[in-house]
Amino acid sequence: MMSNQYHLNNIQFSYAGKKILDIKQQTFQQGKITALVGANGAGKSTLLGLLSFILNAELGEIEFSGTKVTKNNQATLRKSVGLVQQNPYLIKGNVIKNIELGLKFRHVKPVTRECMAREMLRLLKIESLADRSVKSLSGGEAQKVAIGRMLVLDPEVILLDEPFTHLDREFVEEFESLIKQLRDKQDKTIIFTTHNQTQAKTLSDQVFSITDGYLTEA
Repeated sequence: MMSNQYHLNNIQFSYAGKKILDIKQQTFQQGKITALVGANGAGKSTLLGLLSFILNAELGEIEFSGTKVTKNNQATLRKSVGLVQQNPYLIKGNVIKNIELGLKFRHVKPVTRECMAREMLRLLKIESLADRSVKSLSGGEAQKVAIGRMLVLDPEVILLDEPFTHLDREFVEEFESLIKQLRDKQDKTIIFTTHNQTQAKTLSDQVFSITDGYLTEA
């Protein structure tokens, strides 16, 4: 039996007086890969902000795994969701320090978190970047580090904003394979935005299109 990771009810969000999202009813299935397609400014990133509980809708309600999202439980629910933005922010220092960041906030012991971080670097095949300064990274390398920093926290839901934009072709294929493994072996819910219609259809279980703030199944 399929269960809903998210249920959106009459969601509205505006910015500077302009309506960005107007979603009447929509569900995102648990344990599935969902693609969000649409032009720049269509509201894809804003929707990820709402789904990650970083942004709050002006009107409407969001349910997460059957629980109504409120100001009281928002911070707790946020720990179940990992978000990688299109242009991720990395802290000063080296790569391993960035991968460890979330684990440090969760009070994981230094020896344990370094071990977990290095294992994540091996998984993503970027061990050689461990001691590199983030200032020296290319856009694609920074994207990989941000992905690792999110994945090491083992979130229930993975949200990716244009994750393939800066990645080289070889890593795109490897990352697509990893996304499928996370769904199939760990039952992760994965939602990503893309301009690539073909990629959206081949990688995803369901595809939604955002046009003028409205969300429809493609």
